[in-house]
Amino acid sequence: MLILTRKTIDELLTVAMQAATGALAGPLNTAHIALATTGPAPTPDVALADYTECTFAGYARKTLATPGTAFDSANRVKVVYPAVQFQPTDASIPETVGYILWVDAATGGNLLAVIQLPNPAPMGNNQDALVYVPEFGYDLDWEYADGTIVG
Repeated sequence: MLILTRKTIDELLTVAMQAATGALAGPLNTAHIALATTGPAPTPDVALADYTECTFAGYARKTLATPGTAFDSANRVKVVYPAVQFQPTDASIPETVGYILWVDAATGGNLLAVIQLPNPAPMGNNQDALVYVPEFGYDLDWEYADGTIVG
């Protein structure tokens, strides 16, 4: 499960309302997906500095592309972004991914949310890949931010 940081929780309602009107703004509008090898268990109080970002060959944060519809079938605010794929270009720096990070910048920046992978993903060579479909949703009765790991 993706754990939102306090920064994200503070802005959640505003962003969700903007998403509902099609005018998504705020930190999710410029969000990037990053990978980390190590870090603490996710809580709302963790920070980007708490995690060791990946450095495998060919690694770079992925920008969230324009999301699809802002509503799901029950008319709840739900934003689903296109999949992002991470894949080493060679075997020079093998690593194991333990976390998916939502951050607000291409480098540095603030941590918005964290997923601790239930099964760490090896990124040892160009045959390994991690595909992630980012989702963000909000409803007065439920709230979540998550995604699906495809490969």
